[in-house]
Order: sequence, then C-alpha cells, then structure tokens
Amino acid sequence: MFQKIAGLVLVGILFLASCAGTPKAAAPAGGRAMKAGGTAANPSDDELAQMRRALEDAKAAFEGNHVAEGARRYVAVLRLYDASKNPDSRAVSLRDGAKSALEALEAAMTIEPDPSWLDSGGNQVSRSTRGLAGSGAPGPAVLLSVNLGYGKAAVPDMPVSFSFVKGKGRLTPVVSTDPYGKANATVASFADPDSDQTIRASVVIRDGSFAYALDSVYRDFSFVDRPETVILAALQRLDGKAGAGSALVDPVVSALASLSLEAVPAGSTGSAGSAGDEASFLGAFGGDGASLRNLAAGRTASRFALILTDCAAPEQVTLDGKTYELWAAKASSTLRLLKADGSILYTIQVQNVRGQGALGDKAVSDACRKAVAQVVSRLEAERKPVLDALDRN
Repeated sequence: MFQKIAGLVLVGILFLASCAGTPKAAAPAGGRAMKAGGTAANPSDDELAQMRRALEDAKAAFEGNHVAEGARRYVAVLRLYDASKNPDSRAVSLRDGAKSALEALEAAMTIEPDPSWLDSGGNQVSRSTRGLAGSGAPGPAVLLSVNLGYGKAAVPDMPVSFSFVKGKGRLTPVVSTDPYGKANATVASFADPDSDQTIRASVVIRDGSFAYALDSVYRDFSFVDRPETVILAALQRLDGKAGAGSALVDPVVSALASLSLEAVPAGSTGSAGSAGDEASFLGAFGGDGASLRNLAAGRTASRFALILTDCAAPEQVTLDGKTYELWAAKASSTLRLLKADGSILYTIQVQNVRGQGALGDKAVSDACRKAVAQVVSRLEAERKPVLDALDRN
C-alpha cells in the first residue's frame, strides 16, 4: 500500500537535506584555539561525525520509504546540534539541512479524523463526555498521510501524541500509527465529565529526551457535556396482534440514560395501536429508512432504540388434571439499536420468559414486564460492547 516515495514531495525533502554541505569552519574572532603541539583544537569533531551519520541515515530511510524513521533521524541531528558544546558553521549547516527537511515533511503531511468521527456528510462530530470515559471504548482516532503530489500515502510507525488542551483526564499519551496510518487513543477517564473537553492529536517526534513538534500537523477532538438523543418506540403484540407498548419503556429509558443516551418518544408510534402504526414500527424495526424518519417525526437523531415484545396467548394453569385460578403466559422481547440509515448497531433478545397472574391479562402483563426487565438487565451488563458499537458508528 505504501508506494515508492521517490520524487515529488519527498525527493524535495531529500534535496533540502542534501543542501547541508560540509563547509570549512570559519576561524572565530581572535584566532582558533590550539591543542598542545600546535594542532588546531575542535571539540565538535565527534559531534559532527554523529550529525553527518544521522543525516545520511535519515536520507537512506526516506529512500527506503521509512518516513517515520527518517524523521526520527533528522530529529537526531537537531538533538546532537542542541547538545553540541562548540557548534561551528559545519554544524549549523547540518542542522539547517535537517530542519529544512522536517519543515518540508510537515508541509506535506496531513492528519485527518478517522471515518468513525465523521457524520454522513463527512463532517467531524463531537461526542459525549459521559458515554466514553471509563468504558474502554476507543477515543480520538486519526489517519496520518503524506502528500505525494499525485495522491496520498499512509505514514506508518509515526508517533502521535494525545493530550488535553481543554479539561483534564487520563488517556493513552502516545500511539504509533499502524500500517494504514491510523492511531487511536483510549480515554480512561475525564476529571470532570460535567465540563466540555478537547483532546488534541499531534505529531511530536522524539530522539531520546529531545522532542520536535510538527506544529501545523494536529487534529482536535471535542467531547461535550450533553447526552445523545435517541428516538425510542415500543410495540407489544399479543398472539400476533398489536397493542400498547409504551408502558414497557420506562426501565429502558433509565438504562439508556446510563449510556448517555437521552430517549425521546417516537412521534408516531410510541404506542402502536393502529395497523398503520404497527406497519411503520415493523418497517423501522427492519431498518427501513422511510419508516425510521416517520418515527423521528422531524426530530434530529442519529440513533433509534426499538423494543418489540411478543406474548403468546395466556393459558389457565392445569396440574395433575386440576385447573387452578391461575393463568400463565410466555413473552419474548427484542431491543434493537439502529442508526438513522437503518443499519443495526446492537441487538439484545430474550425468549420464553414466563409470567403469571390471577387473570389472563395479568399473566400477559407479567410476562412482558419480566421479558423487558431481562432486556434491561442485559443492556446494563453489556455496557462496554454496547458503547463500543455506538462509538464505532
């Protein structure tokens, strides 16, 4: 995937570095210091040799398509210059060549948000401070590439630093890009989830304790103190016939809130009591975009939570030939979290949950309530994979 980086932009980088010649050292004012025996003293000879070697290593790395390693070796030149005790014009020339090469690389490099941080229109989105920290879900994610003039190529193995520029918290501080140029940090916690946070991904190249930042290569990620809106609708069916389902949603609302999802009742089928409402709900449940828009009823939401609960007809309890004044019923319930385009993010399903009551309708209500309660229990127990699914999409 990573194409041959000879020519165009990166050849320009090599050219700039090659301009660092090896001029003769100019004699400082007052004459040159002399070693015993009359030999000119030059304490930077070893340092110059190391700088030249680092510069040549950098050029070789770029010629071999190893951009990250080449950048590190250019930074090594700057580190050696910085540590030099007696830099002369030769050291300055080597330093300038390395710095020019790094500046050319900076101009050619692009850092973009991973597609998981883009909406359907390609715009970068913000995320909630409450649904991410502590969940183990991936946080800020970037793609690093270099412009070749005729296209872009991923930059693997380049260190990307992640830091708070607004707010505080704990996160992965440095991540190297993978073979596709991707690096993502994990946010362990926010110091104050009630406040907005901004995390910056930047390219800081280090050689030992010396660091060189590509100042213009960065990307900010915003986390805001607001829950994400989710359209919530429910349908309850008894022996295949639709009935009111809204009474079952209250525990689901609370469970969604713990995931920083603010449940808003659907516009047309919060309780699917008509044939039209049932058809609309089932269409949405199956991922039909038009039906989902019908549920949204003009509200803006990128997520939907739909609960379908089916209960079989109740039966009077009979044991050893004796019929009791007790009714039993079995219910199954499915919760689907969907995107606005109809793709399913996560599904939780429970089946054959038994309920009972003194009357048939009481048994049905008990079975449905218990089935939804089990769905809620699993939603809470599966918090991390649910958040992972929401975060990836």
